[in-house]
Amino acid sequence: MGGKKEYLTVLTILDSIGTAALKANKLSKLGIDSEDPQITKVCGAICNVLNRSLKLPGHLPTEIARQKKAATRTGVMDDLIKVVDAATAICTKEIASVQPQWQRIALAAGWTPPAP
Repeated sequence: MGGKKEYLTVLTILDSIGTAALKANKLSKLGIDSEDPQITKVCGAICNVLNRSLKLPGHLPTEIARQKKAATRTGVMDDLIKVVDAATAICTKEIASVQPQWQRIALAAGWTPPAP
């Protein structure tokens, strides 16, 4: 996969209906398969927060534990909102850019275009 399609795929996955585990799996695979370090970073950041949300405790016996779970869930949701907003901004910017993805990756790696 290459070009701006990967950025569109990230937005499509985020907009799709599905569980956090399903979205984390799709984004993880995209991040691994991509040659674009920015896609890898975006997918990794979202996956980290999604995976944290999956590790919230399920059964808590006391009211204090329930309150702690609610506070943790709120913190994770706040983090998820922040990371999804940032990923959406990055993807939208890259989709709108005129510079091809291969050129941006090459320039970041130290490539310089040949002199005319």
